[in-house]
Amino acid sequence: MSDGIAEIGTVVELRPPLTIEEVPLPPGYPRSTLDPFNKEMQKAKHEEKIRRVLEKRVEINKRAKDDLGFRKTVMELCKRDPSFFANYFLWTYDDRIGFDLPLVLYDFQEEKLVEPYIKMCSTGIRERATLCVEKSRGVGFTWVELFLRLHSFSFRDNWSILLGAVHVLDVDDGGQEATHESLFGKLRYMIDHLPRWMRDDLFGTYMKNDSFNKKLLLKNPFKPRNIIVGKQFGSMFGRGHRYSEVFGDEIAHADEMKNADTSLKQTTNRFSGGSTPCGKHTFHYQLMRGQLKVVRRTIHWSEHPDLDLDWYNEQRQHATDLAIAQELDIDYESSAGHRVLPEVKIATHFWQPDEPEPNVTYEGRGVWDGTIYVPMLPLQVVIDPGISDAMAVIWGQPDLLNGEWRVVDYVQKEGVAIDWIVPFLLGSIPKTTFRGEPWHHVYNSVELSIIERHGRWLAAEETFGDAYGTNRSIAEGQTAYDVLEKYGIDVCPISISSDLQAISHLQSFMRHVKISKHLENQRNGSQATTPTFGEVITQWRYRKRADGSPTINLTPVHDEYCHGGDCLKMWAQTADLPDPSRMPIAAGRVHDAQPSAVSNPRPYRPRR
Repeated sequence: MSDGIAEIGTVVELRPPLTIEEVPLPPGYPRSTLDPFNKEMQKAKHEEKIRRVLEKRVEINKRAKDDLGFRKTVMELCKRDPSFFANYFLWTYDDRIGFDLPLVLYDFQEEKLVEPYIKMCSTGIRERATLCVEKSRGVGFTWVELFLRLHSFSFRDNWSILLGAVHVLDVDDGGQEATHESLFGKLRYMIDHLPRWMRDDLFGTYMKNDSFNKKLLLKNPFKPRNIIVGKQFGSMFGRGHRYSEVFGDEIAHADEMKNADTSLKQTTNRFSGGSTPCGKHTFHYQLMRGQLKVVRRTIHWSEHPDLDLDWYNEQRQHATDLAIAQELDIDYESSAGHRVLPEVKIATHFWQPDEPEPNVTYEGRGVWDGTIYVPMLPLQVVIDPGISDAMAVIWGQPDLLNGEWRVVDYVQKEGVAIDWIVPFLLGSIPKTTFRGEPWHHVYNSVELSIIERHGRWLAAEETFGDAYGTNRSIAEGQTAYDVLEKYGIDVCPISISSDLQAISHLQSFMRHVKISKHLENQRNGSQATTPTFGEVITQWRYRKRADGSPTINLTPVHDEYCHGGDCLKMWAQTADLPDPSRMPIAAGRVHDAQPSAVSNPRPYRPRR
């Protein structure tokens, strides 16, 4: 996970400062949050709050030392109101400043973290509550989440908590000697900095005893069933025990959380987690953008009174594009690390079609249909047959005169036979199969609209497919492409001998590719299994090394995004790229191409 600073040796070009109107904000965030006057007002308001709280802290602590009745009243207020407990008794530490700071809550922290947590804790045993937060760095998320767990640990009865993080040292880096860099280190820091009288009332003198305070475990001496357990995210996270609640920090940066989700449902009925984004392939993204019943909150740096436009522009000068997307902008598209196609972006590669001219047709067919399909260009189809996996299909058009290739449509489907794709290739749904049986596939509304659109297109001149589709099925006695041939679809198989070379060629090929804008959001299935083509090209990524090494493993992850990527690899194998010195690239450029600068059209032949 990035810490927001460019790695040593990385050359970061100076970026021009952004204006208030240019700063990317999450949906629903007004530009007024960045207004300098508003920032000064918020900052002055919070500084005044800190001044009043510190004065009151001195008064409360001085009286509570000797007045047992007052002390009892204060403890009851802390029990009822977590915010009161934090504001008047807790401390944090900031390495950037180098000294202790009172944990005085900001308004956005109370609204988006404290209030949802209190509501989650009231969830009944037969109910389920899930909270998820997407955030920028530097908004105090982890400290606030941990103070809330400390409050429950201290004041609730029979309350057990499981804490998780990406690495075990992020959970607890030393037991009682842990630093404030880990989750347990922060908890111990807050406990150690409580007023002496309050710490003794809550825990006695036992919190330095290994029986109650050791690595990855805290026990409340006065409430033995109140425990906090720590574990690293992994396949066993949450298994074996039941907890009152589970909290996960930076859940987007742990691939294991997808698998842990199943066990967590049996472990607790209260789960909360938060993270900076790390692409769309994560459990965090599913919680924030999926169809699950989740209480979602967004905390952007612009809400913090101390973080303004000047701070943001300064951070950008010292961060990579990936770090900016992850740590500042809450950008899921650009935050997927180790991308196979890092230069491909929605803004540069996805094109809106030109507005239609009145009554323009080509061979009796309408020219404009909301895509960048052009009837005058040849149509090609590339199939990843997905014999035992998801099937993906790309429709593309080579425009050799302009030295570019267009992706005009895309579908992906899991758990269907090869003949499911036949209507998309023919432009209509057959009444019967080639065996004479009634057509057995059912299509949703998006798929029906795609089939109808293809019915207005000219037939594909060439259809390519993964050579895996030529393997004969033992049960059927024929190959996948034998089945398609029964419907008049002849597939030319493509075999890729070197994945590394194919991806290298694809990366060059993508500089000449234009993608129809409608494919950014077109999805013909469930979000969990069917990505849009925009997600395919931005989330297709290499596998992380198991040992945590920053070195990239040059094997793409096999997930829902790789099937569309495999189609692109095969399509790129059919293309001879134009001379880059004589032909401008397609992505994000206006072309002034000369016919002499491009290859002549040719039938497919495998690249050597």
